[in-house]
Amino acid sequence: MKKLILLLLCIPFYLQAQLQIDLPSEITIFINDSLFTPSLEWNDTLVIEASSGKIRYRISSPHHDTNTDIIETKIKIPQILSLREVVRQVILYYALLNSEEDRHKEHIFIYPYFTSIDQKASISCSYRIAGKYYIYVDHWKTVPIPDKPIPEHKEIFNQIMETSFKGIQLFAEIPPDEVLNEVAKRNNMDPARVIQIYKNVILWQLSQ
Repeated sequence: MKKLILLLLCIPFYLQAQLQIDLPSEITIFINDSLFTPSLEWNDTLVIEASSGKIRYRISSPHHDTNTDIIETKIKIPQILSLREVVRQVILYYALLNSEEDRHKEHIFIYPYFTSIDQKASISCSYRIAGKYYIYVDHWKTVPIPDKPIPEHKEIFNQIMETSFKGIQLFAEIPPDEVLNEVAKRNNMDPARVIQIYKNVILWQLSQ
């Protein structure tokens, strides 16, 4: 039986420990202009994630506005994460930038996986010097982690990957309709079911 293909182009990865993640000595977080006071456990988890390089976001679209010198970056974060976990990913993102000046210039816009970055972001964030983060939440719905894929679903996922790489040079987050239709026809399935299996496998991978 084939193994489940791990799609490194589409999913985040764990950074090696030697990369410098520069957490500020003090962190102040505002969510929708209200001070967010995390628990000690939340802070401990942040340190653990930073030390292990546990990054769960994927950069989709950076844009440098030369008029304002602001960098606007759209990133994808899996919707299996809670809002508090998303906030930790925001801090890790800024901690990987080279300097306080770079952090101050960077504004990020967060979207759940499989949603278009052409629409309004679910969450936007900016950074002020001395570890101050301003986060604005429009909406964020956490979904349960899908069950571990059964062998049949692994096979469907592998077929989607193999068919996609045969037909295109760059892999999209959601495979094109012709790929889904081909795999659906091959397995006598509804294309909507095929794409749901694909999404579930990706989100399950991200939970590991």
